[in-house]
This record gives sequence, C-alpha cells and structure tokens, in this order.
Amino acid sequence: EEDSSKEDYNKSENPDDDPAVDTSGLKYNIISSTDVEVVAGTEKYTGDIVIPSQTTIDGKTYNVTKIGIQAFNGCAGLTSITIPSSVYIIADESIYDCSGLKSITIPSSVTSIGNYVLGLCPNITSIKVESGNAKYDSRNNCNAIIETSTNTLIAGCKNTVIPSSVTTIGTASFYGCTGLTSITIPSSVVSLGEGAFFDCTGLTSISIPNSVTSIGENVFAYCENLKTATLSNKIKTISFSAFSGCYSLTGIEIPNSVTTIDEEAFSYCESITNITIIIQFLITYYTTQT
Repeated sequence: EEDSSKEDYNKSENPDDDPAVDTSGLKYNIISSTDVEVVAGTEKYTGDIVIPSQTTIDGKTYNVTKIGIQAFNGCAGLTSITIPSSVYIIADESIYDCSGLKSITIPSSVTSIGNYVLGLCPNITSIKVESGNAKYDSRNNCNAIIETSTNTLIAGCKNTVIPSSVTTIGTASFYGCTGLTSITIPSSVVSLGEGAFFDCTGLTSISIPNSVTSIGENVFAYCENLKTATLSNKIKTISFSAFSGCYSLTGIEIPNSVTTIDEEAFSYCESITNITIIIQFLITYYTTQT
C-alpha cells in the first residue's frame, strides 16, 4: 500500500501562494508538512542546476522530494541538472524541451517518472539510472530509462541501444528526438506505444520486427525524413496517424496480418506513390488523406 504521505503530491499545500525561492534561485511549492517540490521559475532556468536535498522556507527546513509538472519545461539554456537522492517523483513534462541538456542521471530513490520526461531534448547523449533503483534501470548501458518490472523503455535518446530484453517501446519515449538517425528494434519488442518516435526527423528508415503486433497512434508521425518502413508480418492494427506527416515516405507494403488500418494512418504522406496491400485477411481499411 502506498505511503499516505505521497497521496497528495499532485497538489500544493499552499496553491494560492507564490512559490518560495531559495538561495540557489530555485522555486518550490510546499506539498506536505515536511516536503516541497521544485516548480517552474518566473524565468526559465539556465546553466548547471543542482537541486538540493533540503531547503529552508520561512525558517523551516523541508525535504525536496519531487520535480513538479513542467518545472524545467522549455529551459533551452539548461546545460545540466543534478537530482538528489531525496527525490522520488519526476512529474509529467518536468524535464521537457531542454535543447541544451546533454546528459542526465536518475537517482536510485526515484519511484515515479511521468509522461514526456526528456521529450524534445534532442541533444541528450547519455541517460543513466543509478544502480539500486527498485523501479527503473538502464541495463547494459543502453542510454535509456526502462521500467524494470514491465521491460518497457520509457525514455530514450539519440545514443540509445534498445536491449533485447525490452518488450515495449513506451508512450512518447523518443518524442522529438531529432538527433536520432537510426534505431534497431529487437525481436523481443511486441508493441510500439503512442507517439513513441513522434517527430524524430533524423530517422530515414525503420524496420519493425515480426514480434511486433501493434503500432500505436502517432508512432512515427512527423518523421519527415523517413523514406522506408518495413512492417512486421504479425501486425494486426496500424493505428490513427501512425505515419502521418512522413513527407518523404514513398511507398509501403501492408502485410496480410493487418486487419485494421485506422483513419489518417498515412495522412499527409505527400511522396507516397505506392501502397501495396495484401488483402487475404484484411477486414477494415479507411481511405487515407494524402
């Protein structure tokens, strides 16, 4: 059962007050009688940020246990961030659209990482999870964050090598990773989550292994330089907008395992001149916009 002290971490104890500021220039919301979260500053954070494990507000010392929603969103001038072992929650979009960020280490204390963390951070080359983390790992020095119990890769970068033990490429795991030019999806992977490679403009080709049975919504949407895509012969569904905005895609073969192609799966694929559909078992097909 989850510790009751964590139950209200999505709301501040003083939501109507201005965030407190410590001597390092970081801003905080008080979220319990003992804990605070780092929140967005009045101006975007820049340079090398070191989050302290504790901070003092109005004479009282608090533990820094959470990086709040969008705390470092759009901080283009952020060059590094050091996260202390007191932090166990990294909230949705808390580290997002930080084009100057080159590397990150997730401490062993972290038990929750939200959606879109490290999204639109195209210049990250190194992602590490400290050993001893019970929830996440970066096995085999893969330069990614993997949820250990489910073998789901939840965040990657342009240097990620997907381990052969990973079974799911998670939602938005490479979102806006424009520096990613190639990636090998191992045969252990069975599903590609929503928006997994959205806006990976550096990708020019992709091969989906036969282990994959589903392609989620927007998986390769706006990979505008993607020229070739080889699909698994076990795929059953190509979801909404899966290849939408792949302007350079010239053709694709749909295997006979596919039973459903959702609307707009290939919308705005302006260069497509040929879609080959093996119709032996095809049940549903929606006309795409081109």
